[in-house]
Amino acid sequence: MPNFIHSKQIQVYAGGYNLTPFLDKIETDEKVDTAETSCFGNTNKTFISGLYDATLTGDGFYAENSITEDQIDDILGSALGNSQILSWFPNTSAVGKKGYGMLLLNTSYTISSDITKAVSIAIAGQSNVAREGLISLYDIQPVSSSSGVGSTVNLGNTLSFGGSAYLHVIALTGSINDVTVQHSPDGTSWSTLADFGYINSIGAQRLTFTGTVYQYVRASYSGLTGSETFNISINQKIR
Repeated sequence: MPNFIHSKQIQVYAGGYNLTPFLDKIETDEKVDTAETSCFGNTNKTFISGLYDATLTGDGFYAENSITEDQIDDILGSALGNSQILSWFPNTSAVGKKGYGMLLLNTSYTISSDITKAVSIAIAGQSNVAREGLISLYDIQPVSSSSGVGSTVNLGNTLSFGGSAYLHVIALTGSINDVTVQHSPDGTSWSTLADFGYINSIGAQRLTFTGTVYQYVRASYSGLTGSETFNISINQKIR
């Protein structure tokens, strides 16, 4: 039977901030341009595919309280006109859950008020990397051990088209020497696929890689002083 998902499970991270408590709607659209190649003798029009395109819109509520040290207005207002790394997951961001990633150019931020309603916000953006399918490798649970390795995720296949890795550091006290995504052909012998390096502040990174992405993947970190809350996910390109 189909495994339907309720929207209450959605998680949204942007630029290292957890926007989930502020939003009540998010919509992403992906499409591809076409160019007509119809010639004499054709009975039907013919086309070839062109450039991929993805957009995002979201609605929610204005608030003066803060998830971290910044208010929602500071987060979204400062992002307008700039690129922001965004990840969202329809059914939580637990390890192995599917999501979507974008390198979003924020094109619109609206604040609306009505005497009968709560003050609301609306956001919109255009992605520079279309819409990338993600698999979560580390949920946003606080960690305080000096090092750790996440659960192994089976991507189903080894592919040779490269991909990308997303990191959102939601909270951090102290610093962390290294955060990596590792892959393995057999789930036993591991090598580094993406290395986010040294981290000492809240924020987000998106790394790209080419070539082979093995079937088994996991996240790891080392050299943590203090505590950290982060989400790590991977995109394995299929074309």
